[in-house]
Amino acid sequence: MEDAAFDQSSVPNQVYIFKGGEYALVDYIQRKLIDIPPIVDGFNCLQNTIFDSDIGAAFVSHNSQEAYLFKENSYVILHFTPGQTKDYIIIGPKEIVPKNWPSLVNILPRYNAGVEMEYTRPLPDFDPNFVYRVCVGYY
Repeated sequence: MEDAAFDQSSVPNQVYIFKGGEYALVDYIQRKLIDIPPIVDGFNCLQNTIFDSDIGAAFVSHNSQEAYLFKENSYVILHFTPGQTKDYIIIGPKEIVPKNWPSLVNILPRYNAGVEMEYTRPLPDFDPNFVYRVCVGYY
């Protein structure tokens, strides 16, 4: 399974899906894999941060081209530039709790083991290689 994902608010139908130290750029309407580069190749500003090897969770901000990235007890607010490498960190890396997100003190950090399993049945209208490469992580 993927580690994190967020959509490109400025590019319709495209999403970033993160797994380990790489991410897939996917057009989910055309079901097309656009690219699978290392995180630091697509997001140079994350090099030498806790986020250069993987991202635990992510969501897009209400502000255009901004995303929140999380890993362990750290977060950044990222300005991303689809199709370019002009991304930059707006805030962070900063500690999530207790100072910056005090409302989460009672629930973070979580130490879930998680469940990962492979879905082996064919999916209608999908290329199985695409599904395995992006969703299961076999690439």
